[in-house]
Amino acid sequence: MIWNQASVNIMDIRHVYMRRGDNLNGFRLPANGFFLTIDGSARVRMDGVEHRTERYHILHGVKGCRLDMQPLEEALELYVVFYNAVLTKPIEQELVELPERSNPFRVQYGMTPAHPKSLVSKLQLMQREWEGQGELVEFHVKAQFYQFAYELLWESHSNGISTAKTDLVRRVKRYLAEHCAESVTMEQLSALFDCSPRHLTRLYKQATGRSPIDYLIGMRMDKAKQLLLTTDATLQEIADSIGYPDSYYFAKMFKRNAGLAPIRYRTANAKRESRSDLPSAAARSVIATRNPQLYMDNENLYPNREEGVATIYMNQTSSFALLR
Repeated sequence: MIWNQASVNIMDIRHVYMRRGDNLNGFRLPANGFFLTIDGSARVRMDGVEHRTERYHILHGVKGCRLDMQPLEEALELYVVFYNAVLTKPIEQELVELPERSNPFRVQYGMTPAHPKSLVSKLQLMQREWEGQGELVEFHVKAQFYQFAYELLWESHSNGISTAKTDLVRRVKRYLAEHCAESVTMEQLSALFDCSPRHLTRLYKQATGRSPIDYLIGMRMDKAKQLLLTTDATLQEIADSIGYPDSYYFAKMFKRNAGLAPIRYRTANAKRESRSDLPSAAARSVIATRNPQLYMDNENLYPNREEGVATIYMNQTSSFALLR
């Protein structure tokens, strides 16, 4: 029913080659994606759930999912299809009353189809035509994608393929922990995890008692307390390390959270907390290290299609270096 009511847009189709040692770490999917291994094998984790992909193995990941991929042989070859699905308002309202598992665009799974050659041929045709131009070509690619999706649905229903429920709150928690020192807004979170701010806030409050932004602030304040008691870092250094470029604003937020100004908190708790043995300079160098940007937006991932990019080389810095 949901597939029938959804409006699907193909975002990108790629023929990907990786070599042993070219690990992909912490890449966040910019859209829902199908991954079909053509040759080789890899260890894959999607939001911490591990998969072992062999030849003709298919994985489905959801937008915002954290992807880690480690080739296990000298060469790994696969096709990747990124797509977005937009639901009509009536269907969205019905889904609010249903468990997250009921939405096929919110579940992650892996399977080895009984008849992979048909799926492979469809992806090969889609990828070749994707490099072409014209709205008629794009329409044909979308038609092929629906046939591809239909065959997967038929296989999963016929063979009882189980799907993994995507715990949206857990995924957002992990993202906030990884990006604690970066600017984060509800609009960014809802776009990244493909849901409305209202829906995300409701789920998050049910699970944690707080909104995502309040949860992030609490996480930052907990880290600030730790740094105040275990390092000699200045307020500006601590503020920078948790995402507040303005130390005055950080001090205001800290006092609101802890009931004391940062310096008074450090002084009042100095005798009760053991100080770190790290020298001040070393301690400051630790907190100054930022987590690398893991999520790449569509403009960086998808250059102009007219450039004819045919393959992706995934390197160890979790970025895509595009090869012609």
